[in-house]
Amino acid sequence: MSDVTPHTVMEKYEFYFLGLTFTLLAASIQTVDFSEYSKANLFGWLAFGVSGVTGLSIIEYLSSLIAIRNNKDTNSDLASQLQKAKSMGSPSVRVAETGENKNIDEVLAVLEENTKNWGNRLDQFGRVHEIKHHVQKYSFLSGLVLTASARAYWVFCGY
Repeated sequence: MSDVTPHTVMEKYEFYFLGLTFTLLAASIQTVDFSEYSKANLFGWLAFGVSGVTGLSIIEYLSSLIAIRNNKDTNSDLASQLQKAKSMGSPSVRVAETGENKNIDEVLAVLEENTKNWGNRLDQFGRVHEIKHHVQKYSFLSGLVLTASARAYWVFCGY
């Protein structure tokens, strides 16, 4: 059984939200009555469309975000293991790819630099991902409000 992490929950949420967006867009298009307030319907569709396309962009780059996060975590975990080995008195470490022994401090320096670089890339990707999420969420809400108000306009205005 796989572990549930905040990351896996967020990834599932991204897919659910994207599916919901396109479902509501399709339903609002299929059930439109152009005798209703049609400009609000059209703007609602546009907002749902922006939300959907933004969601597709989020999903497109989700694998890159996961890969960057995994690389950062892997380097960090290796550095932590080497720190433990160093504290137990190990002066060197065998590099699996080459079979050579290297000074543990040199390897730690490389791993810590890699962790820092992956962390910087993750922060950059995270900021872009967050902006896309806000665009997706608020355009979805706009589409929902516009479509609902177009459907309810005549009811509330007494026509």
